[in-house]
Amino acid sequence: MVRFSLDVPVVKRDIPDLAMTLEIPRLPPSTNNLYWNVAGKGRVKTRQYTDWITECGLLLKQQVTGRLTGRVDIRIRAEDKHPLRDCDNLCKPICDLLVKMGAIQDDRSKFVRSVKAEWAPIKGVRIEIERCAA
Repeated sequence: MVRFSLDVPVVKRDIPDLAMTLEIPRLPPSTNNLYWNVAGKGRVKTRQYTDWITECGLLLKQQVTGRLTGRVDIRIRAEDKHPLRDCDNLCKPICDLLVKMGAIQDDRSKFVRSVKAEWAPIKGVRIEIERCAA
């Protein structure tokens, strides 16, 4: 896999839109496989996680036109091909990537009011973000 840097600035321009739909081609690693412990360093992102961030981050950069500010609800629909996987393990890495790519302000409860993850008959992952009432 060719590695690209996401260290270029992401434009975090607020947009007046009420909703945004984004798509990525593959599921993130399970929450259980995002970090590993390194003696003397603590928790470090796994190679699998950094590869996913790089690949999907580049694709999201092309789709994100600005940041939905304020309170939002997030719906994650994922390809239903992993019979042993927990769909709630999709939430953490996807929400972190949305913040990193400037799609949402932050993933703290002040801003993200709900996250719904579900399996669906689609390819990849579809992320629907809607601004919610204050």
